[in-house]
Amino acid sequence: MSSIKGHTKGNNFALKFKTPEERKALCDDYCKHMEQGLAKEEFVPCDMQTFRKYLHTYPEDFDTEKIEQAERKGRLFWSNLGIHLAAGDEKMKFAHPSIWIFNMKNRYGWTDKHDLTSGGKAILPEPLLTAKALKAMMKMMMLASKGIEDADILEEAAEDIDELPAQTI
Repeated sequence: MSSIKGHTKGNNFALKFKTPEERKALCDDYCKHMEQGLAKEEFVPCDMQTFRKYLHTYPEDFDTEKIEQAERKGRLFWSNLGIHLAAGDEKMKFAHPSIWIFNMKNRYGWTDKHDLTSGGKAILPEPLLTAKALKAMMKMMMLASKGIEDADILEEAAEDIDELPAQTI
């Protein structure tokens, strides 16, 4: 049987939130808290470990869909701040974008995209076609479009392509 601080579900003596009404009110308070964009760790009525234990022990008193929706609204709060910052909203003129970015990294695990460079130069992927292969293919297409069916010329262009390693095509 699930328990909170060593007490079984039937024994409410040591519980802070003893009744279903108190636990439902706790759930409502948590949802209001999260909708404001506040951190879980800032929830005053109880710590998150205790909240999760109540949620696990008394699932009938906690509307999980409402909790998830409140958490999404909290993320929306922060996303909207970012939108206002990016748009240059007059209300945000004293806010600094780096503070918002720092918040998003800490609250939601955002990370920077790493730029791969080597010696100050960008690392580029290997080309799918080498210049020689591209020229040979263009030569073949040009000849074909002009109706030139000279087997020797087309064979020479095809040989240029055949000489290339398979991974470059």
